[in-house]
Amino acid sequence: IDRGELTGYLGNLLARGGTIAAGAAPSSSEKLALDKLANDAPVVNLVNSILSEAIRREASDIHIEAFAERVVVRYRLDGILQTVSEIDRARFAAVATRIKIMANLNIMERRRPQDGRITVHLGDDSVDLRVSVIPIANGESFVLRVFSRKRAPLGLEQLGLGEDHLAALGGMAERPNGLILINGPTGSGKT
Repeated sequence: IDRGELTGYLGNLLARGGTIAAGAAPSSSEKLALDKLANDAPVVNLVNSILSEAIRREASDIHIEAFAERVVVRYRLDGILQTVSEIDRARFAAVATRIKIMANLNIMERRRPQDGRITVHLGDDSVDLRVSVIPIANGESFVLRVFSRKRAPLGLEQLGLGEDHLAALGGMAERPNGLILINGPTGSGKT
């Protein structure tokens, strides 16, 4: 069994159990308890496995969304959002706090959107994660946008365009004014 499979297995195993009470906004006295829970080994391993599995699978986004009775983890793979696992609702407070700590966000704030950054080092690859936290009816929704420094953008020749399309694009780029619109779903290669 390779390291990626083991990490994924442990993450799924840890996502099924838990005893952390999910509640509304924590009080000041709960801050230390949340911080301690977020730094417990099972929570750290769960969050690390979610992040490392997404990076291994080359996901462009990680979505963690809390519903009334469950928490869903989705990866955007090749532009398509796919559900990859579920986390017990009882574990969500600790997972949310852990991600906020990693992104240097305010762990006490649950009613306003927050944005932050995480840098993850896996072997010789350094990956930046842009973190957005949005309050929703059942808690918070986390979206982590994955930017790998190792994966460089493709050149025009590598996009699969025909010679005539490459020539037309080159001609348009040389014009002194105008607009070239490039669109597509997240992770489709617009960059």
